[in-house]
Amino acid sequence: MKKKIFAFSLILMPFVLLALLEGILRLAGYGDDYPLFVKKGPYYETNQNFARKYFSGRDILIPQLIAQSIPVQKAANSVRIVTLGGSTTAGFPYDVNIGFAAMLREHLQAENPDKKIEVINLGISAINSHSVLDMLDQVWQIQPDLFLVYMGHNEFYGALGLASSQSIGSNRGLIRFTLWLRGMRFYQLLQNTIDALRPAPPGKRQMESLMTRMIGKAQIKPGTREYQTTLDNFKANLQAIISKIKARNLPVIISQVASNLRDQYPLGQSPQLQKAPLKNIYKQGLVLESKKNWQEAINNYQRILLRDSLASEAFYHLGNCYLGLGNIEKARAFYSAARDYDTIPFRAPSAINRIIHDVAQAEQIPLLRSDALFEQYARFSIPGNDLFLEHLHPNQKGYALLASGFEGMIPLSGIRIKVNYRHGITESEAGLSFTALDRRIGELKVKTLFPGFPFNGRSVLRDTLPCSPTVSAIAEAHIRRKLFWDAAHFKLGAIYQDQKQDSLALREYNAVYVNDPGNPSALYKIGDIYSFQNKYDAAIKMYRQALTVTPDQAYLYAKLGKTQMMAQKTDSALQSLEQVIRLEKRHKTMKDRDKKVLFYLMAVGYARQNKIVKARDAANMALSLDRVFYPALELKAKLKRLAAQRRN
Repeated sequence: MKKKIFAFSLILMPFVLLALLEGILRLAGYGDDYPLFVKKGPYYETNQNFARKYFSGRDILIPQLIAQSIPVQKAANSVRIVTLGGSTTAGFPYDVNIGFAAMLREHLQAENPDKKIEVINLGISAINSHSVLDMLDQVWQIQPDLFLVYMGHNEFYGALGLASSQSIGSNRGLIRFTLWLRGMRFYQLLQNTIDALRPAPPGKRQMESLMTRMIGKAQIKPGTREYQTTLDNFKANLQAIISKIKARNLPVIISQVASNLRDQYPLGQSPQLQKAPLKNIYKQGLVLESKKNWQEAINNYQRILLRDSLASEAFYHLGNCYLGLGNIEKARAFYSAARDYDTIPFRAPSAINRIIHDVAQAEQIPLLRSDALFEQYARFSIPGNDLFLEHLHPNQKGYALLASGFEGMIPLSGIRIKVNYRHGITESEAGLSFTALDRRIGELKVKTLFPGFPFNGRSVLRDTLPCSPTVSAIAEAHIRRKLFWDAAHFKLGAIYQDQKQDSLALREYNAVYVNDPGNPSALYKIGDIYSFQNKYDAAIKMYRQALTVTPDQAYLYAKLGKTQMMAQKTDSALQSLEQVIRLEKRHKTMKDRDKKVLFYLMAVGYARQNKIVKARDAANMALSLDRVFYPALELKAKLKRLAAQRRN
């Protein structure tokens, strides 16, 4: 008996020591719980470090959640929609305001002004279904009303994917257990120690894109055990995600995924095509194709497939040839095959969409056929660079299509929808959410990917809209981290104002406001333009809104008071201007040139109220700051004449 107790104690001892170490580390404040949301006052804020749970910080630039604030106390009229997925859900390569989540929110809000539409975007670049399933249990605390799921492209190379540089194996149970361990402090201590002892990656390696750094295994052939395991894991994860949501009696819409078929050459390369005789046949095919000898080129590419049935390049060029012949159905089939047999499957193969379809059907939940939607609006009915920026990320037109697709299927009662997104949508047609600057930011980000692996210079950006050098320069400064996103819009807006193009300036400021209604700079800048346009009530509304965000700001009260004075709201104007004086006595932030205008406006207000003495005193205060300030001199003379008339 004693031997059994001793043996059991020996087995138990490591676990006791680990538990003790865990407790000590937690008491010392070491490590991270990886909360999805952090409570700050009356708001939940998305945790910018959350994704560290899925990536090794030593090896990669870790992507972040979009910064969002969600009221802890959900309003009675609030509709809270949560989007889940990878970079397309996050809206890559655009910043916050071009993406289906942002477009959906703006459009639903316009259609439902009596509701507070909240679309919480939990998309994270380079994650897949393993991460989405793991994060789901933390989403319930924000009381969602509906889930939208768009994922599938990252199953091979996304974090924890079998071919990813962040892979921890193929067994789902092991992956789930490891994710649980990553929340343990002793595990984090061990991992941090290992990372500290490893040599830092060379400078060139550090500069590689997230896409390049995610590639662990460069070739994944269809039909292999690894390939099938990835598909099986995706199906199991998707089923688990749907089951968790349905268990809460919440609605969910899942979408199939779309990608660039017509204009994206396969990322992987067939080894056989690098060797004779197939290499020669392939080159002959390219020459024939360039001369539009379509049928002869087809014969060459089919000869290649007889010897290498997985040569995705041959499938792609067959698509080109049949498109040249006007046979759209065959062209689409061969382009699809080129994607499906691509040995670097960054674009989800057809098998992923079949799984999504089958799970939706089995679970009896709405399915968005985004692939069919893109075909409907694509040139030649085959998605290409008219809807995509590169291999799979939509441009603003493509994101608008996704938004309209999801909107048309929303199952929530009492929500009005009006699907009117059009193919060819531009910033002027999209509402207030984005401008040419945002579009250019996305285009420039994508361009930085093309020189590196796996594109290797074989992809180019096409079908872009014209853009001024000024917009391009500001977009580039933002990408180089010299300007924050809102500061970039403000800078461009200021340039437009200097050029007397107030409507364009207003679009820049509105782009910030729509996506961040609590940004005080956006609020008062919009107010300034409204005031200049003599839209005084609109300007006053924006200034008051800015003051609710940042109260007791003298400059805001000054703007408010000046506008109220111009709107002939004298009593309110004087209250605002007097508040400026009270605040200025404490903080002393105003310059003399602004103070003299302030006192002059107060003098005008008092004069309107027939408070001659107060008006004269205010005018004298203005003149004490500038003895030749003409408006104050003129007003003082008028006050003197008025006083004389009263005496007579």
